[in-house]
Amino acid sequence: MDKTEASRLVEYYEDRIIYNFEKYFNELVLDDFYGGGFRDRIEDSFFYDEYYEQFEEEIIELLLKIKNIDNSEFEDLRLRLIKLKRIIDTKLIEIGKSPSQNKPVRESRIGYFMIKDNINSKELISVLYEELKSKKLVECSKEDFESLFKVTKQGNKIQWKGTERQITYLICSLLAYFDNEIGSRHFKLIESLFTNKSGKTFKSKQLSSVYHEKADSIPPNDKIVKIVNNISTHFPLT
Repeated sequence: MDKTEASRLVEYYEDRIIYNFEKYFNELVLDDFYGGGFRDRIEDSFFYDEYYEQFEEEIIELLLKIKNIDNSEFEDLRLRLIKLKRIIDTKLIEIGKSPSQNKPVRESRIGYFMIKDNINSKELISVLYEELKSKKLVECSKEDFESLFKVTKQGNKIQWKGTERQITYLICSLLAYFDNEIGSRHFKLIESLFTNKSGKTFKSKQLSSVYHEKADSIPPNDKIVKIVNNISTHFPLT
């Protein structure tokens, strides 16, 4: 590796970890906020591992690549890189993370639509699937659909054939059947578990905007409203 490329990488890492840390760290926190985290207290340490992990391995790899280059300019780069590694390690030690812990804390949040214990989950999932399939809002197998409600999600994302307004209306209307934590990150779950009708990933910020701007204007005869009403009739909440 030549000095120009190594210098460019070091400057990039310093920009993210030292000079403009607040800007890029805030972008991560803001993404979580719009993705459903707006009900949570913002605790910086909650995001440390997710933010720093994107740089840590690359910094280690670069340090090893330039280890044996006997040059004063590369020695300066090595010192700058080890400073960045110290900053990362100090932050991660603060939250008690060891090198063997690979999964970011934020990813340990519930990653599926967890149904409350007092709800007949098997029947609810079955009725919901039949309703959505009959109205051509999903075209997946029942097994794939059921994976939306399981701890270990297997298979591909479910393609949603309807609109953003319909899927946000559906999920928000079903929140009373889900574990309370889902209510703080339901748009993020839609993003991670569904694709839109074009096969592209939903954006949680966009979903949040659509719901808050358009949910009240959805027609009462819309098929998604009828599905929600049928679910409410089959599974009344006490």
